[in-house]
Amino acid sequence: MRTTLAIRSNLGPDWTFETYTDHQCVKFIKENPIRGISDKADKNDRKTQPEVMFSWKFRNGAHKGDFCLFWILYTLGGVSLDTDVLLYGANNEQVKNIENVLVRPEYSFVSVEIGLEFETGLIATVARNPAIFETLLDMYTTKASFWTDMDMHYLATCYMLRRNTYGIFLRPLVASCGGLEKKSKSSSNRIIVHYKAGRRYSIPCNFSIALYEIEEHYR
Repeated sequence: MRTTLAIRSNLGPDWTFETYTDHQCVKFIKENPIRGISDKADKNDRKTQPEVMFSWKFRNGAHKGDFCLFWILYTLGGVSLDTDVLLYGANNEQVKNIENVLVRPEYSFVSVEIGLEFETGLIATVARNPAIFETLLDMYTTKASFWTDMDMHYLATCYMLRRNTYGIFLRPLVASCGGLEKKSKSSSNRIIVHYKAGRRYSIPCNFSIALYEIEEHYR
């Protein structure tokens, strides 16, 4: 988990913090294969193995970090906060109860939406989130040359996660079993969608999403 020291020091004993180096990421990916991705590797080509690909394909630290992060969150679920995340206007009591915002039983996935991207700096999700799986698959199958253009593709994972989340959960609305709740745009804007299981994905009917928008002057 990537989180600020301030948040970490204020959370209770029920929270477990994990910090992963490159070596630990490689070890985790190797020891926790994901069906549909790990089994695509060519046994005769080590470079196609996800844990090896982590080291050579993603040259930028942000992309390597997101690949590892998504792998861990898909496998275990949890909350991730970048080290530079700040909680404006939050007192200690609010920080201590951050789980009331990010880890609520009615939410299966929480993120911040800015324009056409989801901020990977703040994610809370249950394990086996199909949108995260699709994002990992996109990263795995996209050519290595794509990841070398930092000017164009630095935020690629943020766009991929948003596209996959909307593609799976937010359309078509006629397939929803719990309806759609959309509040007016503000700093607390949220969209919650309940979706029924489909043929391609095994999504429980109570899978719900909360998306928060940051106020304009913070963008």
